[in-house]
Amino acid sequence: MEIYAEPTADELVAEHLTLVDELVWEMTRGSAADLDRDELRLVGRLALERAAEAWEPETRAPFAQVASVWIRTALSDELQALEWMACSSRRGPGLRAEVRLARAIAVLPARLRVVAATYFLEHRPMDEVGSELGLTHEQVLRLRAQALVLIRESLSEALGSRRLGLARSA
Repeated sequence: MEIYAEPTADELVAEHLTLVDELVWEMTRGSAADLDRDELRLVGRLALERAAEAWEPETRAPFAQVASVWIRTALSDELQALEWMACSSRRGPGLRAEVRLARAIAVLPARLRVVAATYFLEHRPMDEVGSELGLTHEQVLRLRAQALVLIRESLSEALGSRRLGLARSA
């Protein structure tokens, strides 16, 4: 009698890597030619890894379906962030927005702060940031993604409390 063992997270990732490529292609079809699809693949792979770690087979939801949701969400967030940055650079961000962003970055843990400030405020490419810090492109991408989550939370809290009249004036 053969005993069935659930696949490990690494096995799930290896089996479903093509899903990342399929979703990147699907979600960027018709997008600008200069869009960095390799960066999006890394974002998708990170989401796939998180899905594999979080997946619970007893839920009976097929892993591919669960992973697809995680990957689409991560890609969507990344594409929105890229669109926001592109709009900001075209229009020139207002001083208040720049100050809010700088404040949100200033309270990040040191390593995230360096990556976020260099990337978001100095507008330097991730490869340049990585070589300066002795990190791989993927490591910089992970740190930038972590920083982005914390920055969004900070900005959301600031905007929410401002709407309620709780925030201090800038």
